[in-house]
Amino acid sequence: MNKEYKNILAVDTATSDLQLAIKFDSDRIVKSSTPVDRSHGQLVFRKIKDLVESANIDAASFDLLIGSTGPGSFTGLRIGLAALKGMAMALDVPLVGVSLFDIAAARLKLENHSVRLLIPFIRDNFFTVLMSSDNVEIKEVQTVAISELMEFDRSLPIYAIGFDTTGFENIAQELPWIERIEYDATDLLETGTAKLLREGAGDIQTLEPLYIQ
Repeated sequence: MNKEYKNILAVDTATSDLQLAIKFDSDRIVKSSTPVDRSHGQLVFRKIKDLVESANIDAASFDLLIGSTGPGSFTGLRIGLAALKGMAMALDVPLVGVSLFDIAAARLKLENHSVRLLIPFIRDNFFTVLMSSDNVEIKEVQTVAISELMEFDRSLPIYAIGFDTTGFENIAQELPWIERIEYDATDLLETGTAKLLREGAGDIQTLEPLYIQ
């Protein structure tokens, strides 16, 4: 019988927005999104505290923590996961890592077709990978420039995830057929909980950001 997790905290520090969500009393949700640029470490605990207070719950009541593993801001991801690891060990609760690939698979609900996923890397370079069903081979992730994207087969849908609005608008000017997957920390809540129930809790000590080079 699956355990019901009543109070869950999700933290996403993969991008320039610090995104948080809390699910409490089994079905109520509060969330926040704060532009932070490079200052995740200065704000993450304060913003968690603010959101806990807005939910009017005790932080010690969390029975599940969920954190983004990226790809994304490597420093931001390390800060977010380090904060969650400390909380998970102090509270003795599971910590689940959720990647952008996990979120994309959950949102697209792929069955009998494939898509190409696009994730920001640096400047005008991007990570790209083919996804089929809910599977993605990380070892097959490529780094491509925008000029190379223009040469890809347009019959295969391309979805962009992890872009802020400005970043997506810039690439959409060059590649107008690309669709954006918008998500927030509530997607982490849903995807992370489903992943835990499906795969079980992993090892907190070995959970690291998804680093692709």
